[in-house]
Amino acid sequence: MRSRWLRILAWAALSLLVLASAVLGAAWWWAGSNDSLATVLARASGYLPQGHVLETSEVMGSLRSGGRIGQLRWQNKGLTITAKQVEVGWDIAPLLRSKLYLSHLRVAELSINSTSVDSEPFTPPQSVVLPIEVDIPFTVADVRWAGPAALQATGLAGRYQYDGMRHTLAVDAMHIADGSYSGQATLLARTPLSLKAALTGEIQASVPGSSRRLPLLAKASVAGDLAGQDAVLALQARLAPAAASGTAPLRANPMQAEGTAQVKPWAKQPIAQADARFANINLASLWPDMPQTLLDGTVRLKPEGAGWHAQAQLKNGAAGPWDRQRIPLDSAQAQLRYQDEAWLAESLQARVGPGELRLSGQWQAPATAAKAAWQGRVDLRNIDPARMHTGFATAVLDGHATAQSAAGAVAFDV
Repeated sequence: MRSRWLRILAWAALSLLVLASAVLGAAWWWAGSNDSLATVLARASGYLPQGHVLETSEVMGSLRSGGRIGQLRWQNKGLTITAKQVEVGWDIAPLLRSKLYLSHLRVAELSINSTSVDSEPFTPPQSVVLPIEVDIPFTVADVRWAGPAALQATGLAGRYQYDGMRHTLAVDAMHIADGSYSGQATLLARTPLSLKAALTGEIQASVPGSSRRLPLLAKASVAGDLAGQDAVLALQARLAPAAASGTAPLRANPMQAEGTAQVKPWAKQPIAQADARFANINLASLWPDMPQTLLDGTVRLKPEGAGWHAQAQLKNGAAGPWDRQRIPLDSAQAQLRYQDEAWLAESLQARVGPGELRLSGQWQAPATAAKAAWQGRVDLRNIDPARMHTGFATAVLDGHATAQSAAGAVAFDV
């Protein structure tokens, strides 16, 4: 009897082993099928936190080795990130050791659009620990940020790594406007979340009124701790002519700038202090779709109680109409104050050719858009509209206008 039960238990154990092997074999075979990646991505959207939406289309590939995704879109609270023509490859074996190693991640187009008006208070992170180690080499052919200041970058290539202690991002190449950039950043995964980042760029700047290109070297760095509501980051940036090569002399008055700033990333007003000086700056060489300029000036911002006071002076040696990709201001001086969530433009004086424009006003940060409260006054003297836009007829404008808004109503006086 005893031997009979032993035989039954042995056959049962063997049957379970065969069944488990069959299940694992089937799972392994399915993970290698060409539709397994699409199935998992389709089901993954149902496990995301509330408010998160993940959509994919034209997915081909397997869980064992990766595949292609025609389009992947993620949305949450007004933020939409869309990736098109994604190719990803990996080896599934390291996942069994809590490691995600990709052989490649290639994206043809990545677009980021933020329309968030979320007013919920933000809690600064105390840690950014991941459950697995990560190594992702990536390339993105075209990156587009659709915001108030739209940005396009091309040829982005780099590597992201996480080793259990720190996050590391290396950018080997990136092109913006007339510049080519590279950089590296590290962030500790636990408090105090120390951040160190540096960016270097080589810019072939265009010069208004000339077909020549001016080689420039840009450097920027940021360092500090991100943990805690009172976190402060120190920023430094410098733009200067690159060393002359061959027989090409440097321009007599080259484009250059330098600045420093103290930033509180979690504060309502993040810029705590700033100081910048610049000369012969052509914005079109630094940022896509910006107008041609030749700016000299200074900007200073310093703390004042719970707010700050800012002063700015600038001259523009390449003034012109907006429709000619220029800025119509020849010079400007401004004094601004920020206090108790209110902006106060104490004075703004600008020269437009032989004319002068003066502006003053105040804007109070509203609880809702319908309750915005602001007021302003503009004075014009000898202003020629044709200097603003070539579609306007030449004339001489003198006068003033005032406007104010409260509880959604706007009143004008001209």
